[in-house]
Amino acid sequence: MAFEPLVKGWPTPDERLVVRIAAANLLVNGVFVPVAAQDVPVQPSTTNYVYYDFGSESLLANTTGFPANCFPIVIAVTNTTKVLSLSDQRPDYVISIG
Repeated sequence: MAFEPLVKGWPTPDERLVVRIAAANLLVNGVFVPVAAQDVPVQPSTTNYVYYDFGSESLLANTTGFPANCFPIVIAVTNTTKVLSLSDQRPDYVISIG
């Protein structure tokens, strides 16, 4: 499954809250798109939605919800100093051939 659950939340040395997302290959319009592992910054004291944005071809987070044109990954709930919970939102896909 894309973005294997190396989704962990912690503050970085400069005290930014991030969710680490593992590398993955997404199948987009019949083409595999490699996505590098990275730390996605999240906002403190709120619910954050972390996703792959098809338009910008990048991992992003916001506090308003998953946009229409995205691959949802995780919902991260934070306090002022750490990520309190992660809820896996990756969809299950079945690809049939023939």
